[in-house]
Amino acid sequence: ITAAQAVARTQQNTDGNRRGELFVRIGTKLASEDPNAAVALGTGMRSWERQQFLEDLASQWSESSPDQARRWIATVEDAQTRDALLAGMLQAEVKNNPAAAAASFASMPPSTPSARSQAAMRIASEWAARDTLAAMRWAESLPGEAERNAASQGIRNAAPVGIGVMLTSGSD
Repeated sequence: ITAAQAVARTQQNTDGNRRGELFVRIGTKLASEDPNAAVALGTGMRSWERQQFLEDLASQWSESSPDQARRWIATVEDAQTRDALLAGMLQAEVKNNPAAAAASFASMPPSTPSARSQAAMRIASEWAARDTLAAMRWAESLPGEAERNAASQGIRNAAPVGIGVMLTSGSD
């Protein structure tokens, strides 16, 4: 079955949620051979569906071939599409290796201020849940005030709070 046939069957025979999942599967398989065709699958989708599709596609592709996905995403000319793909890539990367996601963010951040802030918050939040001090150092090193604030907010949302002491009553 070709990608075009798979898309046609998916559109005819599935509801919205299932269709999105199938498009991501088709797109991920297609991405290694023809990334532009994989992204084109989302052309007829509504804006929020397309955004989710692109993020999921990049996330899946980044898990199987992160270097290839990163190189290709850097070549995408449309800033909005590139930002959606970067968000998906960073989402996958931050789950496996927050430090690598932070390095990716530094070398290839999203193009719009709001997308950069959102990505910084995601990275910091995930990283803080594992290593709060490292996440704080990274957040402080960010050059933009908006990104630093967003990362700090992500850390506050995810980091453990308190000093690690518990009081109990008893003779001991």
